[in-house]
Amino acid sequence: MSSSICQLVLKGFQPAGQLLCCEEDNICLGNAPICSSTNKMVQCWYINQLDACKRKDALAKTVCQYQDGVYCLKGETDQPYDRSKLSWSAIDLALSRDTLPYSLSGFTMNYDNFPDPVLNPNPNEVLVCSDSMASGLCQVEDDNGYRPFNYQVEVCNNLVDNINSPPEIAKAITTITELVTTTLPPETITATSTELFTSISTPETKTITVTAAAPISAGSSLSNYSEIPSLLFVILLVTILVGKMRI
Repeated sequence: MSSSICQLVLKGFQPAGQLLCCEEDNICLGNAPICSSTNKMVQCWYINQLDACKRKDALAKTVCQYQDGVYCLKGETDQPYDRSKLSWSAIDLALSRDTLPYSLSGFTMNYDNFPDPVLNPNPNEVLVCSDSMASGLCQVEDDNGYRPFNYQVEVCNNLVDNINSPPEIAKAITTITELVTTTLPPETITATSTELFTSISTPETKTITVTAAAPISAGSSLSNYSEIPSLLFVILLVTILVGKMRI
């Protein structure tokens, strides 16, 4: 179906608010009981009269910003349409979602709660659709299971004529943090022990400071410190003996 149908409604050559079957050369029939394909079916509304524009979300604004334009729901799935066959009567609902509650994503309805009369309804059909403010998908459930119906949203005025696509969802970014454990080689630690000793001699008193250094490996135990007092005792004893000899 030509995308110029929106422009034809804008210019008044085709009616708004009617389900149209537009065959070749943009010859359209309103509320036709038969259409060669559901991708030739469309329904349009003037945006300034669109009840769904009571919404304030960002997706609705992509349509409702064009208050001087036309909004159209167009069939995209290529299937024959014959309203006398109950299996395709749900298309009337899918292309009639101009009100606020029916425009929302997750819209669910059957003919028991549809406000407008539909010819030859199939009460066993249930319709579940994505948001009607962007091109999307309806799932039709009946006694035979589910079948998809894709639709497009077209918006036009005197300056633009766009197919309104659904917003892209950003891909999730996963950050993986790797914990790296590095084993460092053992280090050699040198411990310095300082002790102060006082030796009393005659006729003067001398103060002797002895410093001992002992290498300690990082993997060794603290028992190495037990060797330091023995060494200091020997040095002290020698110092005292030398002092006595001088006396």
